[in-house]
Amino acid sequence: MDWEKLASISRKSIPFIILIFALTISAAIFYVRYIPPLFESSSELKLDVKDETSVLTFGVDPQKNNMNALSGEMELLRSKVFFSRLIDSLDLDVTIRTTFGSLKNEERYRNKPFRVDYQVKSADLHNRLFNVHISSKEHYTLTYELGEVTQRFEANFGKPLVVNGGIITLFLTEHYSRGEGFDDYSFKINNKESQINFIQQNLKVEAQSLAANTIKITFTDNDKYKAYDVVNTIDSLYLEYSREQKMQANKQKIAFLEEQMGNTAQTLENYENYFESFTIENQTVDLQKDMAETIQFLNQLDSQKRALKIYQIKIDKVQAQLGNNEQLEFGSLTLENFPESITELIEEINVLETERLQLLEKYNENTYAVRKLNNELKIHKQELNDQLAYLEKNISDELGRIAKQKAELGGDFKSMPSKGTEYNKSRRFYELQEEIYLTLAQNKMEFEIAQAGTIPEFTILSSATLPGSPIRPNPMLAYGIAIVSGLFLSLVFVASRYLLHDKISSQSELERLTSTPVLGVVPNYKKEKLETTRLIVKDSPKSMVSESLRSIRTNMEFLHQSSGSRVVTVSSTVSGEGKTFVSVNLGGIIAMSGFKVIVLDLDMRKPKVNLAFDEEYMTSGMSTLLIGKHDLDRTIRKTKQENLYYIPSGPTPPNPSELLMGDSFKEVIRKLRAEFDVVILDTPPVGIVSDGVMAMKLSDLSVYVVRADYSKRKFIKTLNRLKHINRFKNISVILNDLSLHSMNKGYGYNYGYGYYAEDEESGIKPRKLLRFLKKEG
Repeated sequence: MDWEKLASISRKSIPFIILIFALTISAAIFYVRYIPPLFESSSELKLDVKDETSVLTFGVDPQKNNMNALSGEMELLRSKVFFSRLIDSLDLDVTIRTTFGSLKNEERYRNKPFRVDYQVKSADLHNRLFNVHISSKEHYTLTYELGEVTQRFEANFGKPLVVNGGIITLFLTEHYSRGEGFDDYSFKINNKESQINFIQQNLKVEAQSLAANTIKITFTDNDKYKAYDVVNTIDSLYLEYSREQKMQANKQKIAFLEEQMGNTAQTLENYENYFESFTIENQTVDLQKDMAETIQFLNQLDSQKRALKIYQIKIDKVQAQLGNNEQLEFGSLTLENFPESITELIEEINVLETERLQLLEKYNENTYAVRKLNNELKIHKQELNDQLAYLEKNISDELGRIAKQKAELGGDFKSMPSKGTEYNKSRRFYELQEEIYLTLAQNKMEFEIAQAGTIPEFTILSSATLPGSPIRPNPMLAYGIAIVSGLFLSLVFVASRYLLHDKISSQSELERLTSTPVLGVVPNYKKEKLETTRLIVKDSPKSMVSESLRSIRTNMEFLHQSSGSRVVTVSSTVSGEGKTFVSVNLGGIIAMSGFKVIVLDLDMRKPKVNLAFDEEYMTSGMSTLLIGKHDLDRTIRKTKQENLYYIPSGPTPPNPSELLMGDSFKEVIRKLRAEFDVVILDTPPVGIVSDGVMAMKLSDLSVYVVRADYSKRKFIKTLNRLKHINRFKNISVILNDLSLHSMNKGYGYNYGYGYYAEDEESGIKPRKLLRFLKKEG
C-alpha cells in the first residue's frame, strides 16, 4: 500500500468527509425533529391453571396442559373476536390531527378540540380525510376530496351537515382555544375493520415466562395516552371475559360427562351386536380346532398335486421322443403308473422298432418290407400320441380343481387368525368400555370437570403503565448512528478514491514508475488563480515556484555541461499538464541569470505562449516563418522581462507536422543557436501528435512535464517509450503543480526564514537526480 498516496488522497477528501458528516448529522437532526415519537405501554398477566382432569386418572401431563392453556389464551387475546369487543370500549372511531404541514401532524386523542357525531349511510363516509378550518367558536369550514373535485362547506358547530356518505355534526370541546394558534385540523372516521387492523399492527402479546405462566401485553402508538388506554382496557375486558367463562364451566362439565356416558353405552351395544353376528356367521366358537383341520386337508391336496406333476413330466418325455424323427429309444422309459392301453402301445412300438432294425441290416429303406414296417410304426405312434394328449388333458383338469379347492381353503384359513384376533381385541375393548361406563355412572354426581374442563384464572401482576419517554426516536442512538455512518461512509469514500486513483500524486510515485531522472518539482501556485499561462517569476521572483525553477535551472547545468547555446524541448503527454507554463517561467528564470533566452511556440494547433505575454492576435510567427513569409526579425517578440524573447505560433497552418519536418525548421534552430544562449521549444503533447518528437531530435535536453494529480500513471508509458524506443538519452522529467504538503512530507524539511515573498514552505532538492548524475559521471 502506498501510504504517501493514501495520505494525499485523505487530505484532498477532507471537504467531502466534512460534507458526509454534515449530511449524516443533518439526517439525524431531521429524524429526531420530525419523526413522530413512538410510545410503548405494557402490562403483565399471570395465568393460574387449575387442572382437574387428574381426577379422572387419565394420566394427563399437568405441565403440558399448562403450556397449551397459555398458548390458547394468547391466541384469544390476538383474535378478531376479542378485538371487536375491545374497540367497542375504546374511543378509536374518529381520529383527529392538527395540521402543521406535510412533515409533522400531531394526533389529538384526549385533548380533542371538537367532537364528531356521525350517521353512516354508505361506506363512502369511512376512512375519508376531512379538513377543518375553525374560523370562530361558531363557524368552521369543512373540505374533502371527492374524486378529483374538492368539496367545500361552510357550517356551524352543533348543526348537522350532510356530506357524501352520511351526516356529520361537529361540537367544540373545552380543549379548543384560539389562543393556541391552531385552527387547522383533519379528522377521519374509521370503520370497524380499520380499527381492528390498527390494533393488530400495534399490539404484541408474548409469553413472558413459560415456567411462571405469565403473559406480557405491549401496545405502541404515537400518543402515550392512547397506548395506555388500549392496554388498560385489554386487562379489564379480559378479566371480565375470564369471569364469564368461569360461570359457564359447570354446565359444560355436566354436558360433557352425559355425552361421554351416552357414547360409551352406544359402544357397548355395538360390541354386543358384533359378538352375536360373529357366532352366527362363522358357526363356531373354537377357531383353533377349525384351523388344524384345514391345515391337514391342505397337506393332502399338496401331495395329490405333486403326484400329478410327476405324471405330467413322464407324459411330456414320451411325447418328446415321439416327436423326434430319428430312431426312438423307449427301452429305458419307465412305464409304471401309465394306463394298460398306453403301456401295450409302447411295447408294440418297441417290438416294431427292433424288427425294423433287423430288416435294415439286410435291405435298404426302399424295400417293400421296410416301408410296410415304417407305416405300421407311424400308425402306432399316432395312436400313442392321441392317448397321451387325452391323458394330459385329464391331468390338467385335475390340477385346476385341486388349485381352486386349495385357494378356497387358503382364503378361509388366512381370515381365521384375523377373525380370532379381531374377536379377542373386541372382547378386551368391550371389557374396558364396560369398566369406564360403570366408573362414570358411579361417580357422575362427583365429576364436575371433563377432558376440556381446565378453567384459566388471571392475576394482573403489573398494570398498564403510562409511558414517560418515547422508545423512538432515541436522540443519542440517532446521533451515534449518524457519526458511525459518517465515519463508515468517509472510509468507503477515501478507499474508493484510493482504489480508483490512477493519477501521479508524488515525486516518489513518479520515480517508481520511470527510470528517467527527475529534473525537479514545481509546486502549485496559490497566490492567485491563473485563467491562462502567465510569466509569474517576474512579478514573484521570491516565490516557491521561482525558487523551484532556479533549482531546475541548476540541475540543467549538470545534465548539459558543454559550452555554447543550448536547445531545450519541453513537452508532455496531453494538454493541460503545464508544459507551456514550465517553458515560459523556466525561460524567465534563466533570463534572470543574464542569459539570452527565446521561447518558441511549436504548438500551432493550440498556441498558448502568446497568451502568457499578453499577445492575443498573432499575424506572424513560427508558421509564417517556416513557410518563408516572414523572417526572424519580424517574428521575434521582446517581453517585459529583460533577456527574454519569444516567437508565437502564428496563424494556424493546415500542415504543422510537415513544417517541423522541413529543412527550414532546422535552419531556424541553427540561426537561433547563434543569437541566443538558450532556445526553449514549447512543443505539442507527444501523446497526441508526433510534432514534439521531431523537435526533440534537434534539442540538447528534452524536458517531459508531468502534472501532479492530473497526469495518469499510464502517461509514463509514453515517457518510457521516448527514452527506450526513441532512445532520447538526454530526456528528464519535471513534476508540476505538486501540493506543498506533499513536497514537505516527501523531503522532510522546508524553507521558513521569511526570505520568500509569500513566506511559503519549500525545500525541493532532487537528491536522487544528483545521485544519478554522480553515478553516471
